[in-house]
Amino acid sequence: MIRKTIVLIVLGILLNIPSYACDVCGCSISGTGLGLVSAYRYNFISMSWQLTPFEGSRFHGAGSYDQFHTLELSMRYHFTTDFKLLVHQPYKLNFRNTNDELSNLEGIGDTRILANYTILRDKKIGGVNLYMELGAGAQLPVGKYDSNLHSKDLPENFNIGKGTWSFIFQPNIILNKNNFGLIMNGTYQRNAVSKSGYQFGNQVSGQALFYYRKDLKNELALTPYLGILGESIAQDHFDDGALVSGTSGKGLFLTTGINLKWKSLLFSTAYTPPLSQMYSLNEVSAKSRYMGQISFIF
Repeated sequence: MIRKTIVLIVLGILLNIPSYACDVCGCSISGTGLGLVSAYRYNFISMSWQLTPFEGSRFHGAGSYDQFHTLELSMRYHFTTDFKLLVHQPYKLNFRNTNDELSNLEGIGDTRILANYTILRDKKIGGVNLYMELGAGAQLPVGKYDSNLHSKDLPENFNIGKGTWSFIFQPNIILNKNNFGLIMNGTYQRNAVSKSGYQFGNQVSGQALFYYRKDLKNELALTPYLGILGESIAQDHFDDGALVSGTSGKGLFLTTGINLKWKSLLFSTAYTPPLSQMYSLNEVSAKSRYMGQISFIF
């Protein structure tokens, strides 16, 4: 009965999570996704690369083109059948091109640590297997944060780190039957106020991915997938509580990719073009995102 109640609560959260603020003005929601790697119930160590570009409109200033590159080392380890720990360590490279002038920052980003617990394991529902887990954790202020970044004509989100602790809630649901499956997951992140008084605020994203696994010869398995990714972002706050202009937005993206599993190696790639969006009252537009990942599962 308790687990059924938790399931209902999580489904309600996935459908109704509110969002309050984030770090837009040419930015993306923090954290890279693991794509279909969450469907593999193994321990893993992975290295991923993600590109998230944004373009500022020339009708609202000089115009800019931002590229946010994230290299991320991730690890998941099962301490018990149902309890596992995930650690993500990003390295960020941020570039801005304005009137052919290039600005860039790079360095180690904020560390994310999550503990996940399995709520339902392969529960049969009308011939479909249901798997559900809940994750909770924190983002540690490891990355460099410069509260005076505006003096360099760069937005606050260009910082490598947020300069504050963040708390994360992350449900994950997998439905599968034979070689077909559906993954639904979401991330809600609540950010504390930085030492300088700036608040990036809270943020939310969610995705649903349909996949099909095709087993080939010589321990090869091919898994293409297609789905929807959404994020919703509101405004940041200055230390006096005033709203920061140009820091709100929402976007809906198509995401498609493919996984290739060979023995203990998993290769993944994804392409994520925007379907609809409104960032910074249309002063900023999101461009197509790209991701590549290699994982060792054990």
